[in-house]
Amino acid sequence: MTKTDIYNGLINQLNSVTKNNGNEKGYNTVSTYYNNVTDFAKFVADEYSLQKFENVKAKHIFSYVEKLKSEGKSESTIRTRLSAIRYFHKEVGGKNNLPDNDRLNLSKRERGTINKAWNDTEIRKAVDIAKAEGKERIALSIKVSSEFGLRIDETASLKKEQIKENSLEIKGKGGKVRNVAIETPEQRKLIEELKEYADRNGGKYILSEWNVKATKRELEKWIESRREEFSDKGRGKNVPQNEKPKAENLTFHGLRYRYAQNKYEREIGKGHTENYAKKAVSVSLGHERLEVTNIYLAKK
Repeated sequence: MTKTDIYNGLINQLNSVTKNNGNEKGYNTVSTYYNNVTDFAKFVADEYSLQKFENVKAKHIFSYVEKLKSEGKSESTIRTRLSAIRYFHKEVGGKNNLPDNDRLNLSKRERGTINKAWNDTEIRKAVDIAKAEGKERIALSIKVSSEFGLRIDETASLKKEQIKENSLEIKGKGGKVRNVAIETPEQRKLIEELKEYADRNGGKYILSEWNVKATKRELEKWIESRREEFSDKGRGKNVPQNEKPKAENLTFHGLRYRYAQNKYEREIGKGHTENYAKKAVSVSLGHERLEVTNIYLAKK
């Protein structure tokens, strides 16, 4: 059996977990885990000829973490991949005890310490690349999330009837409905683009051809495969002291961060207090706690 055969066998095992358990954990979480575990599958296939994911052991984890460290991967990236490995190991019935982050000499994760927002240039480049590839749905999806702060599932499941005169009516987590105001010329222009696209394609959803889950995965995969082309090469450098360090890798969720920061600056620009601005952002994002909103803002 070749290394490629072994790798494909592991991927089939991971695919089975994604298919059977995605709804239990939450599609976004499982999809993110999947994207972060495939590199490990290749590693154990190449280095150990490991044929069953349930047989992952501590030695595989220690060796993989050393590899990631030698490649200069950030602790945040390493922790994310470890979470994915542990999830799939558990789901396939693995019984071996895997080392925790302390044993691997990784510091504890501090939530909200990283600024995941895209900048305007990154958004523009990504949109241009998607359009050049003939992927208008992806280009529009990127613009919708960055202009209105929608989650990836909210973007993929957007329907024309949700477009109101002065807002988008969004059904978010837990069925909670919120209205995201149309406030800027850019937003208004985008709304017209969405209407035109919806009329031209005539599907149930504006930005999904037939399956919302498939569209969400397509968006995540596209960003993962293209982000080196549109990411600012110096995005982690020269960060002002009063701002959080920038994320190493851009994700679709980072577009929501960008919206939150722009919305906050608009409210401050209107003369509102910091507390008022944060509350306005919180309502638009569909959160009720300001501490959650603070995670989206760039400032420390």
